[in-house]
Amino acid sequence: MKKINEAIAEYAKAKDERKRSYAELVKRLQKDIDRGYAGAVLAKETIDERRLQSESTDAWKQKELLEALEKTVEDEKEKLGVITKITADDLAEFTLLEELDFSEEDLVCYLRKYENNPLALKKLKQIYQADLRAFPFPKLKIEFLTEWEEQAKEAIRYITDLDYVRTSELDFMGDKISTDMHNTFLEEALAAYNNC
Repeated sequence: MKKINEAIAEYAKAKDERKRSYAELVKRLQKDIDRGYAGAVLAKETIDERRLQSESTDAWKQKELLEALEKTVEDEKEKLGVITKITADDLAEFTLLEELDFSEEDLVCYLRKYENNPLALKKLKQIYQADLRAFPFPKLKIEFLTEWEEQAKEAIRYITDLDYVRTSELDFMGDKISTDMHNTFLEEALAAYNNC
């Protein structure tokens, strides 16, 4: 998962470099047109060709990152595993839990114990909801994984959609702030997943 975060950060950096290169090309060709060194039609074709080439690179990189992300998430879900049965001992434990007043720490322990068993998790949530509790129902590891996946997809889409024709320094600064924010969110989501 860390490799995906690093690949997204690298993609953002490469996109910034492509945008800056494109902006330099546009400025240089505009100067050549103004001085009479180049024709406007040829310059426009060169600019359009570079933009299309860069957008094609972005589309290819986006596809590559989304495929790697999907594979990583599948591998993580496989590591989490899924158990689909509840034993008689589990049922006895749940029956006892229904009668006890348990703390948030107790609930977290049971969630960790049964985190790979959707039926047991459903029963724990029912027990939790049966009484008023002063603490929220904790997030499950799979929920943290899903949040990280959504954050990664959003970052990839955002970087891909950065417009090549927005080339002022203010645009570059805004892009940098936004991509840094996405990278920070990804790191935080990964840390939350690893710490649960």
